[in-house]
Amino acid sequence: MALTQAGDKSSAQSALQQWREVERRSKPGSERWFKAKYYLAALYHQSGNDARAIQIIDVTRELHSELGGPEMAARFNALRKQCRPCGRRCAQFRSET
Repeated sequence: MALTQAGDKSSAQSALQQWREVERRSKPGSERWFKAKYYLAALYHQSGNDARAIQIIDVTRELHSELGGPEMAARFNALRKQCRPCGRRCAQFRSET
């Protein structure tokens, strides 16, 4: 999906903007809303902003503990495990020490 695999900064910003619009226009808790939340978090993760991705996932989980059902919850959980609380700098620091 073009809105999830942004290759450059401009494309990434455009994809984020479009997923924000999908989120805004979707009923909270709907399948479309969860998909928008997931792709927003995924795009932030891809761009190196793991802290923002974690925030989106964790707040979504607080508001809707089922995370949109088993399939969507599995996707959120897998993405959450890929994120580092301090971002890519944390991984770089660990490899340098």
